[in-house]
Amino acid sequence: MTSKIKQTIQEINDAFARNDIEGFLDNCTEDISWTIEGEGSLQGKSEIREFLEKHSSSAPPQFYDCRIIEEGNTAACVGKMRMKMPDSQEAVYAFCDIYEFSGGKVADLRSFCVKASTENESGSSEV
Repeated sequence: MTSKIKQTIQEINDAFARNDIEGFLDNCTEDISWTIEGEGSLQGKSEIREFLEKHSSSAPPQFYDCRIIEEGNTAACVGKMRMKMPDSQEAVYAFCDIYEFSGGKVADLRSFCVKASTENESGSSEV
């Protein structure tokens, strides 16, 4: 049985994979704080919406090897994604998103993302 928190994180990843900004934001509190390590912080749905609209790609990320670990109102999703970053070629990235929930919605999100160092024979990257 999947918990509500794990289900919400899966819905968020599915929304990103569809470039569905509102699908992501529907799962967030109005005053959500999102820190993208190495890039900065975003506060509130409107600032996040503006950021995502500016940085959304015509080719949304493809997630794989994802694992969600949950404890109380905190969960982490770790995995890999194939995507094209702005001004670069498509590549595989390893990521970890740490979620804090309040009232069943994401109140705080901290994201770590690094380019994977090598690709294995199946075309996916190994870190």
